[in-house]
Amino acid sequence: MPEFLLILRDIVLLRRGPQELPHSPRLLLTVTVATIVFSGLANALLGDAADMAMLRTAVGVGLSLGVLHLVLMTKQLQARFVQTALASVLVAAVAAVLLLPVLAMSGPLPTPETKPETVTGVQLLTMLVISAIGLWKFVVDAHILRHALEVRFVLALLIAFAMEFAVAVMLVALFGKSVAGA
Repeated sequence: MPEFLLILRDIVLLRRGPQELPHSPRLLLTVTVATIVFSGLANALLGDAADMAMLRTAVGVGLSLGVLHLVLMTKQLQARFVQTALASVLVAAVAAVLLLPVLAMSGPLPTPETKPETVTGVQLLTMLVISAIGLWKFVVDAHILRHALEVRFVLALLIAFAMEFAVAVMLVALFGKSVAGA
């Protein structure tokens, strides 16, 4: 297995940090585009029109990277941006790739207007899988921040939450609803 994939595997398993990744702006751009495509497809499967799903996802990923840069700047660690951002978008891509088959097989998910008695077992299982992948991604994001910012894990969890919340608020302000894959 190529070294790059071994590093990615270890990051998603919380064994290594973003500092192990190569410092490659070109790779960051490539992975960011791939993440937007995979996450946009996942958002389209969640019910958005494909063009709007891609647009919302691209804006969400851009906002996430911008907020990450600002957070790194607060500790004067801008030099770590490329590797930290690369780790972050790689994890988002992995999460989206894991979600795609689940969403493709599940059919439409319940909305807030759906009556509880009409929710099927497949829909419940799908929502559980989506929640589990989301929680795993959140923990890995905090792990990445812990290494990049050199803080304790609990603080990294709080920072990751604040970052996700800030991006969600900005997305709602721009589009009226958040993006699941961003």
